[in-house]
Amino acid sequence: MTVQKIVDISVAQPLGSVDFAKAMLDGVVGCIVRAEYGKTIDAYFHRHIEAAMAAGMRVGCYAFQMTDADPADEVAALANELRASGYVLDYGVSLDVETLNHQ
Repeated sequence: MTVQKIVDISVAQPLGSVDFAKAMLDGVVGCIVRAEYGKTIDAYFHRHIEAAMAAGMRVGCYAFQMTDADPADEVAALANELRASGYVLDYGVSLDVETLNHQ
């Protein structure tokens, strides 16, 4: 089994704080970028994913599902955003489901 280093990032990592080229030199091969928090597109989604892609890193994205929201609305919002972006995602889309919001 081959282990690959893949990182996840979101608005919690300020713009410019992640050096994707350096991360690749350190063995990181991919990045999963938070695209959505509920129906809200992550403020840094586009800039993070474009910076990772520009460095030659494989990318994917994830949606953080809000437990008190309608999942169909969240999926529709993300699908619309991805259609508009035209991104080709190596790792596709993942769903981050946790416990109660804000806890």
